[in-house]
Amino acid sequence: MQEAIIKRWGSWERMKVMLFSHMCGDQFMTGAEKSLLMLVQELSPYLDCVLVVPEKGILSSAAAKLEIKVIEQSYPLLWSLYEPEGTLRQQAVRIGNSEGYGELLELLLLQAPDLVIVNTCVNILPAMAAKKLGIPVAWLITEKINENAWTPLAVEQIDRYSDWIIGISKTVRLPFEHRDIEHKWHLLPPVWREEVYHPETWDDQSQSQRQRLGIGESNPVVGFISASLHKQKGLEHFIKMALEVGKSRPDVRFLIAGGEGDYLDEGMKLIEASGYRDRFLITGFESRLERIYPVIDILVVPSLVDEGFGLTALEGLGFGKTVIAYRSGGLEEILMSTGQGSGLVSKKDLDSLIHHVLERLSDTGASAQLQRQAVMDVYGLRAYRSRLKPLLRQFRSKAGEALENIQSSLEPVPNEGGLYAGVQSPVVFVVENGKKRHIPTPDSFEACGYRWEDVIQVPEAWLLGIPNGTPLSSDAPAARLTHSEEARTDSTPPTPSNIPVPEVTGPTIQQQPVIQAPPRSQSPPSQSKPLLFTHKRAGKKRKRTARGRRLVKRRLSSSRIIRRARKVAPSRRKRKLHFKISHRRKSFMSSKRIRSTRRKTLKKL
Repeated sequence: MQEAIIKRWGSWERMKVMLFSHMCGDQFMTGAEKSLLMLVQELSPYLDCVLVVPEKGILSSAAAKLEIKVIEQSYPLLWSLYEPEGTLRQQAVRIGNSEGYGELLELLLLQAPDLVIVNTCVNILPAMAAKKLGIPVAWLITEKINENAWTPLAVEQIDRYSDWIIGISKTVRLPFEHRDIEHKWHLLPPVWREEVYHPETWDDQSQSQRQRLGIGESNPVVGFISASLHKQKGLEHFIKMALEVGKSRPDVRFLIAGGEGDYLDEGMKLIEASGYRDRFLITGFESRLERIYPVIDILVVPSLVDEGFGLTALEGLGFGKTVIAYRSGGLEEILMSTGQGSGLVSKKDLDSLIHHVLERLSDTGASAQLQRQAVMDVYGLRAYRSRLKPLLRQFRSKAGEALENIQSSLEPVPNEGGLYAGVQSPVVFVVENGKKRHIPTPDSFEACGYRWEDVIQVPEAWLLGIPNGTPLSSDAPAARLTHSEEARTDSTPPTPSNIPVPEVTGPTIQQQPVIQAPPRSQSPPSQSKPLLFTHKRAGKKRKRTARGRRLVKRRLSSSRIIRRARKVAPSRRKRKLHFKISHRRKSFMSSKRIRSTRRKTLKKL
């Protein structure tokens, strides 16, 4: 594969891609997180990659070690995309009007990526924000969406906000089979990299770990491994199977490796009541797989729901272990594609599961080396790259077209020294030398002598068409005091009628008028204190209480910036300016009066 180069504002540069993870656990990495980490690791030699996580965790630490830029940004997920509901469309519109949506628009404006990749079906908000700006979206589906009467609504949302739908197995495509997505669909299963787990140490690890756990060399070990223990993983089926197998095979030991929780406590009650407690070994979750898999002879994966893939089964096969699994979605694909279909059992068929385990305990089976080679042929790094290569070519082509559209739609040309803010994104820019410079704080804004009433509100897609410059610092020179005056006198600022509004692909949101400076005859608001909320009721203006003003003043210093403003049409008697402030922190809305004002302002907008 070759480095992806595209032409950006007259110069050839590497493509920039932002990958959004739905979570970043601090105890273990889920299969979806592992898949995303592998993808960003393979893309990083050819693209400039930025990983976005909701919080610090194992995934962000692993990416940082690979010298991949990591950004922390939290935002809501839409869980009804996984378990569809009749109100899914309304929920999508509601989440599109959330504060997190505006913050994602801000992040995308500041980073200006050429491509956005979102992970898991519930991670819709970055896709919505990217499509709003005209940025191509690749949606990585790692789980099978539950099928019910409202599943088409979930499929509709994913199709609407994506340019590519990348599934990790054929199972995850089943909910999409009644929708024409053939031009979008790509299969990209996870990769198995044996060398990462140091195969030369497996024999030593098996011996040392068996000694540590008190397992004899002649004792076969049947294992159950799951990072998170819950009912759908089938722990209860494993325990019931173990109790039956233990009656005829007292030499067998049963290993349960995973997290802790109430569900494990329920399983322990069954074990304690059986009288076979000494045959069970309970260990916590082990992040280093080479310490746990070499101990096991037979791995049982009795998932009760259709797995999107089933990474545990792939890991077991990769370590050369016998794997017995229920026919649960991606588990069946893995075993069939690697020639291990004889280890499949009908879902929830406990009697068959017991029979298969007893049969494999008496049979040495195929060579572990041949099994490991079969896994490498289907899921090895070479196979993974062969599937990723055509996708990378499509990424480059589509991103180049999208960037040309964004750059060509920059009409009218922004005014030099003009102040611009998006309709929904809480960020303000000043244009200097043809580039937009981010103004990060109110202190920076006021230190440069800018005035809030000079901020012009424009569509975010129009802002994206202006190349990014360096952010503005609070110690900028005082010469900036005249910029807003020159912008008003030398040229006419853009207005809603001559700024092209892109096709709305996100939730329907009413367009706000653009702010313009008030007439010269009107006394301007104080530059030291931006205007606060006002009420308009029965033609009278009611000022905020003293307590409310103190709350606003106390929080204003740490809020990002005055976000939006709008001008009400002039009445016959006088003009009134109503300003709306968006706040980044929810604690700011603690006052009942402030919450009421916010709701009323949003309704007007």
